[in-house]
Amino acid sequence: MTAIRSIELDLDTLAVSVEYGDKTTSRTVLPELPLAQISTIRRLRLDFAAGQLLLRLPNGRVAPVELRVPGYNDAALLAGRFVIYLDQNMWSTLAAARHGHRQVSKKDAAAAVLLAQLVEERRVVLPISSSHFLETGRHYGPNRVPLASTLLEPSRGWQMRHPGIIGLHEMSSALTNGRTPVQADIFTLEPNATFLQDFPPPKPEYPEPLSAIMSQIGDVMSQVIAASGTYDAVIESPIPDEGGAAALQRWAAAQDEVVKMLEKDQASPDYVRRVALARLLADYGEQGILRSGPGLGPDVFSQDSLKAWLPQAPKEIAAMPYLGRLWRLTYARLRNGAPWKPGDLADIHNLAAAAGYATVVAGEKRTIGDLRSAKQVTPGAYLATSLSEAVVGVLRAVVEQAAKVAAA
Repeated sequence: MTAIRSIELDLDTLAVSVEYGDKTTSRTVLPELPLAQISTIRRLRLDFAAGQLLLRLPNGRVAPVELRVPGYNDAALLAGRFVIYLDQNMWSTLAAARHGHRQVSKKDAAAAVLLAQLVEERRVVLPISSSHFLETGRHYGPNRVPLASTLLEPSRGWQMRHPGIIGLHEMSSALTNGRTPVQADIFTLEPNATFLQDFPPPKPEYPEPLSAIMSQIGDVMSQVIAASGTYDAVIESPIPDEGGAAALQRWAAAQDEVVKMLEKDQASPDYVRRVALARLLADYGEQGILRSGPGLGPDVFSQDSLKAWLPQAPKEIAAMPYLGRLWRLTYARLRNGAPWKPGDLADIHNLAAAAGYATVVAGEKRTIGDLRSAKQVTPGAYLATSLSEAVVGVLRAVVEQAAKVAAA
């Protein structure tokens, strides 16, 4: 059978257009398709020649999703590109620069244009995280679609793995192998990698002749289904609370109680560091993350193995790109005595993880300041507090890369 070059699906007309490698085409109108009744995305195009899925958003803009086509992996697709992680406030600035619903500085407007150009040229990647999905899902009003559209277009399907999974593998590496606790594939096109739980993609049944076509591209369809479903949710669906807000309030209150205790006892910096490490491990335990994950044996985080590991935990955690920074961030917050906010949980985890593995991280001043003050951490990202400063970090990385090539 001739290889498929592209597939285009119009959910308004139920028309499927297929282009084959020999340049022949076919067009079929389907009798029905359940997706057409629920999706806000009305048109999609699978372009195998370009290695991308194109989703037409409700505002008329097109969001490209890079495909994990056979023969390629995340490392190959990322090769030569710099990773820029933007906190939610930076995405909001980028959205305003792109859509004009509020004013931004001239520097940030120019930076937004340059970032779009670098993304288009595949010089940089702007991954999104579970935190971005959740915060956008709680955003109501006319600016939600511009924000969602901005998240979906420049990210091109790239995601940062959930910090819980990153930390899980950093710790399991130290516990089981004695290897340098660095996790690979932090930034990925893998479907639903941003979430802590595994969500196996559904296996829908398609009417003919779409079923025969889909059977040829089964390896790609899981990514297509996950991308279109996630994008639909970000654009339109409200995110149910399910007790999450109350849990975050309790977490922040517990952190404040620790701060009060330390202030009352006039704790030394060394003691605060040890308390910060204990809080880090307690957070992981309370969230149920210290359990066997994908590819890990059942005894990796058993009580016996953890007890044996605890004496060297400070030294080994300090060498972990993410958890080492999370420890120092927690220490800084406990030391400065400022009130903890529910939103701090996502901020410190996601920004610490990104700072350990990305090229550039741009976020709000408080957390970036704490990251800059972190001592004895592994080399990591250039830290910025604005889009324009993030571009400076990218240009710096370009110069450093060129210098290495010249030296070689």
